[in-house]
Amino acid sequence: MKKPLLTEQLLRNVFFDTFALMRDGSIYGNASYNPAPELSKIKTKLFALNFSDDEFNPDRLQLLQTVVPKLEHGRYVVQLGTPASPGHYTMTRPDL
Repeated sequence: MKKPLLTEQLLRNVFFDTFALMRDGSIYGNASYNPAPELSKIKTKLFALNFSDDEFNPDRLQLLQTVVPKLEHGRYVVQLGTPASPGHYTMTRPDL
């Protein structure tokens, strides 16, 4: 049975959830999870890093730009992708 393609809402949820890697290699998050009501409880310093070519957490959704400024000690950076960067896995390449 084929699973549906990721929707923009599911992509938003995946940003805040842990991926579950299925045997067939497909990645799905918990589509019903909504962290928004609890975000104000974060009191520690938070640094979020995303990459403009991230295919799992696409920058076009503007998640960091929307959520992180609501946190008292939140800060974020969106690093520009390059032809050599592997999207979501750019964090594994410190040389970039």
